Amino acid sequence: LFVGRLAPDTGISDYIKAWEIISNKYPNLHFIVCGDGVLKADIEKYVKNNNISNIAFEGFVSDVESYIKDAKVIFTAGYLGILEAFSYKKSLIATYDNELKKDYLQMIPNYDEMMWVVDNEIENIAKAVDEAINDETKKEKAYNYSLHNSWEKVKEDYYRLWNK
Repeated sequence: LFVGRLAPDTGISDYIKAWEIISNKYPNLHFIVCGDGVLKADIEKYVKNNNISNIAFEGFVSDVESYIKDAKVIFTAGYLGILEAFSYKKSLIATYDNELKKDYLQMIPNYDEMMWVVDNEIENIAKAVDEAINDETKKEKAYNYSLHNSWEKVKEDYYRLWNK
């Protein structure tokens, strides 16, 4: 499951390209894309032209939780999306294409014990999916992290940060 904007900075194009490898290895898995944005037409055209199977484009959805509940692996890099995936005990993969985003993701305390943060190399994303599909340890640690980092806590942290 991908959750987010269909824009260059979200990694969606890289996830789609990695799906070509993943879908060959796991033909029974489906890739669901929840989101909309400037790359939607380009991505749909790429999928069609390359005959990539098992991808569904749901567009913007108001009830993303129902998709998260059914997902095996979630692709997202926004902090609130990460927390949401963690709260449902889901394996999470986030990619980066620049040092700022890498730092942002790796600044989550003990990030490597809870999720896969990988560069945007297609083979590395596919390898992370292989690992995530069979992992239970990271999901438990991520869930415990989410219990102490609710939206309410994030909001309070922002207020403290910006009110000083």
